[in-house]
Amino acid sequence: MREKFSDRVGITKPNDVIQLNSMTKELRNLLWNSFSLYYINESGNTINRKRLDESYLKGFAFNLFMYFFKYPLDNLPDFEVEFLGILKEFFVKKDWYEIYNFLDFSLDCNDRTN
Repeated sequence: MREKFSDRVGITKPNDVIQLNSMTKELRNLLWNSFSLYYINESGNTINRKRLDESYLKGFAFNLFMYFFKYPLDNLPDFEVEFLGILKEFFVKKDWYEIYNFLDFSLDCNDRTN
C-alpha cells in the first residue's frame, strides 16, 4: 500500500515499531477486518438472520466453542449474527496474545476442514 502523503514529504513518520507485547487499536481493527473478510465473507455470503445450524459457519462455530473457548455446546447461539457478535466482542475485549491464539486456532481449524 502506498505511503500517506504526509509520510512521503516528511511531515509525519510512519509507525515502524514492531508490536511484540501489545496491540494497537488500529492493528486489532485490521486483524478483525481481515478475519471477517476471510472467514465471514469467504463464500460471498452476507450475514443475516440465518440459523447457525444451516450456515456454512456451523462447523467453525462448533470447533471454536468445543476446543478453543471450551464453552458448553448448548451455549452455541441460534443465529449467525449472534455467533459473530460473540467473536467481535472477544476480539475487542481480550488481550493481544489471545487474539493471536484465536487467529492461530482459526487457521488450524480451517486447515482441518478443507
